[in-house]
Amino acid sequence: MLPCFNSLSTISSLYQIPESLGAAASTRVANELGAGNPKKARMAVYTVMVITGVESVMVSAIVFAARNVFGYLFSSETEVVDYVRTMAPLVSLSVIFDALHAVLSGVARGSGRQDIGAYVNLAAYYLFGIPAAAVLGFRFKMSGRGLWIGITVGSCVQAVLLGLIVSLTNWKQQVRKARERLMGDEFEDDEHVEIIIFNNKDISPLDTIQLAIKEAESWRVAQLATEIIDIGGEDRPAEVNRRRHVSATERCKCQVDASWINDMEATRLGFVILDDELPILFGSRGDISLASPLHAEAEGIIWAVQELIKIGRSEIQLLSDCEQLVKLIHTDMEWPALAPELDEIKALSNEFSSFSIATIPRTLNAQAGFLAKSGQSRKVSPLVSVSAPTWLAHGASLTAAE
Repeated sequence: MLPCFNSLSTISSLYQIPESLGAAASTRVANELGAGNPKKARMAVYTVMVITGVESVMVSAIVFAARNVFGYLFSSETEVVDYVRTMAPLVSLSVIFDALHAVLSGVARGSGRQDIGAYVNLAAYYLFGIPAAAVLGFRFKMSGRGLWIGITVGSCVQAVLLGLIVSLTNWKQQVRKARERLMGDEFEDDEHVEIIIFNNKDISPLDTIQLAIKEAESWRVAQLATEIIDIGGEDRPAEVNRRRHVSATERCKCQVDASWINDMEATRLGFVILDDELPILFGSRGDISLASPLHAEAEGIIWAVQELIKIGRSEIQLLSDCEQLVKLIHTDMEWPALAPELDEIKALSNEFSSFSIATIPRTLNAQAGFLAKSGQSRKVSPLVSVSAPTWLAHGASLTAAE
């Protein structure tokens, strides 16, 4: 019987194909969830399942079609060839189920649900597969055929359970859980609020009112900016004299913001460079499309830093209202989907003798916010100027220091 099992065990080498697909699916799903792309994560799952289905059916069909000759590769004995022929239908089924559960397990790992995969494996084999194999193989005297049927039953149960779990997955919720695992307490569950990454937020009426109040406050602060900036020329030297003891890093700040709708529409970026609290340079652009809000905020910082290097600044403090991105930069957390942007920010920071980045409340980031959010419908080529763009709302128009 040893040649029989040797011939059948070679089928396990075919498992390397779906196992590789499962590893690829795990990585792809994890990257898309980390980047805040639930639709792309779901599409990755659908794609890999189609590929796996086609591959497993083809391999299964080949094994079944070659059942009359496969045994001759290992032995010329008629008993071995006949036994392999009778086992071929079971082997063909196990090829399909093994391929499905290999890929579905990879999807579970990629979405951070390793525990669910472990429980499913435990239940499928220890509650169904092994008991069925023992009963059929020893109680009903089916020998190796009974053992193989039992293991195939376990594999089938595993594939069915994992398939149900994946098909019922709320990918938007998985994005939120991925960010909760990364950011900790910064993302708290709210049973009345559903975070929708592609369309900002779908929130309750009360939260909508609170958001409107915050936006109104930002508008009010922006309209007051002209009065703050246009201090009389005689008063300005006195203000500068009072601040001579302040370091260059504290005096030179750069506020950055981004406005992202979805990955198909142009993302708008804005920054304002302040010297001693007075704006000296404005930047605005809306000519690029980015994958997620975090990508937009990171690209805004990269662009602002590049412009700072062009004007010869050696010390700077960057200010952003995106706490998640600032935390990623400070803590060196791994986020594969954002790794190129994070690496570029760190490389650019080496061009400065003093470089820091901190968070700023949205209400205090109004100038950069208006540069990023005003005129979202127009695709604006990169604009860098010592005066505010003329298309800004009249009440929020800013004048740069000479």
